[in-house]
Amino acid sequence: MSDITKSFSGKKALDQVNFNLERGEIHALLGENGAGKTTLMNVLFGLVSADEGKIVLKGQEVRITSPSEAIENGIGMVHQHFSLIPTLNVLENFILVNVKGRKIDIRAQEIREIANRLSLNINLGAKVSTLSAGERQRLEIIRMLYFGSDLIILDEPTSVLTPLETEGLFKELKELAKTKSIVFISHKLNEVKQISSRVSVLRKGKMVGTIPNDENATIEALVKMMIEKMPSVIQKEPVEGGSAGPLLVVNSIKIYGKKNERAIDFKPPIKELIIGRNEIVGLAGVAGNGQRELFNGVAGLERVHDGTITFDGRDITRLSIAARIHLGIGYVPEDRLTVGLAPDLSVKDNLILKDIDKGEYKNGFSLNDAKLRGRATELVKEFDIRTQSVDTPVRYLSGGNLQKVILAREISLQPKLLLAYEPTKGLDVGATAFIRNRLIEYSRNGSVLIFSEDLDELLDICDRIYIIYEGRLNGEVRRKDFDVYLIGKMMGGLVQNAN
Repeated sequence: MSDITKSFSGKKALDQVNFNLERGEIHALLGENGAGKTTLMNVLFGLVSADEGKIVLKGQEVRITSPSEAIENGIGMVHQHFSLIPTLNVLENFILVNVKGRKIDIRAQEIREIANRLSLNINLGAKVSTLSAGERQRLEIIRMLYFGSDLIILDEPTSVLTPLETEGLFKELKELAKTKSIVFISHKLNEVKQISSRVSVLRKGKMVGTIPNDENATIEALVKMMIEKMPSVIQKEPVEGGSAGPLLVVNSIKIYGKKNERAIDFKPPIKELIIGRNEIVGLAGVAGNGQRELFNGVAGLERVHDGTITFDGRDITRLSIAARIHLGIGYVPEDRLTVGLAPDLSVKDNLILKDIDKGEYKNGFSLNDAKLRGRATELVKEFDIRTQSVDTPVRYLSGGNLQKVILAREISLQPKLLLAYEPTKGLDVGATAFIRNRLIEYSRNGSVLIFSEDLDELLDICDRIYIIYEGRLNGEVRRKDFDVYLIGKMMGGLVQNAN
């Protein structure tokens, strides 16, 4: 790719970018959220048309104007945001891929063989709408590998995979790299060091450089290439939240999942999850142990079949989502685009979605657009949201900036409790530090329940950590007793109730 330039609304997203991919290599592409990584690969995959520059593939200059042309040229891409149709089942999502007007012959056994090689279990008859984010990511990866692309683009492929699933994927990628070429986009620098042969770094739409992944390409060196200035990290002051009485009590609840399995079942010895005022309480566990259902149950997105949820002294078990929002519960959900945002609406509209019923933003029977625009502009600046303008459809933003939009909206409402589900997943080191700092600052006036697969993140910012295993609370550890090995054992069900 030579001198690739692309502008949106007059602002350059890519500025004379040069990128080359050799045969049989895994080439990592790094950069802050919004640096242009996905845009550059979208140009290669035909989703975005470059204003300038050219692409040479296997020695021949090519013009790729659509994903179908990219697929015809042997280019496959697993997107950061899923491209699946939720109303169809897994197998039907394979059948949809069409090359030169013909349906690809689907062989379920071949699909299962790929899934088994990657240690990615998948139910071909399950509707995509019933799958978790991790299961959808596995499906995207299997689907792309099934169609045998020669040039494979993976945009944040491990963002919702467990460590075991990531290990299986890396094993397959190393085998694939013997005959194929792979572009690997990730913010997990330890994974970049583990899997890639070369690393290219973008910053603000410009290529900083390409270096071999050797002893000189330390994580510190890569961070310096990516980020001009790393935010300083705030230290969390310990809080004994029980002193002012509990804010949230989740007691003896049962929640069933979309497949009618029992996803949450709180029983003794730990039947209650309690959050005190001004506490940051973590939830640790391997993906798929009921975390999503628990968060959705507190937010009102899942029906609680038994037990009670008490918030600020009031039983909210049967209250609507809107009522919970008005009582002071904010939510940063797992699925940013489907649940957290309205992708076709603008940055401005998404930032003020929960504010529009406030009197200060009304003008008779209509909305005061000037005030709403001013408020959105303030939040864009305060939360460092990288966007062309507040009128840009939010679906054009990078993953990190999508997360900042949600966080800005939820924190600006000043809720008493913020539910934060994987708030830094897929974010670069700078954006991760920024969001952790905002959560710590927020906890001075409110409380936070956070789930993260990054145990170090929980250890850094939490006052207490509950461990969830097979839908049950398997332990509670206070900050003074944090022990990564003990918590790890409880996550695996080997130890129970350490508190």
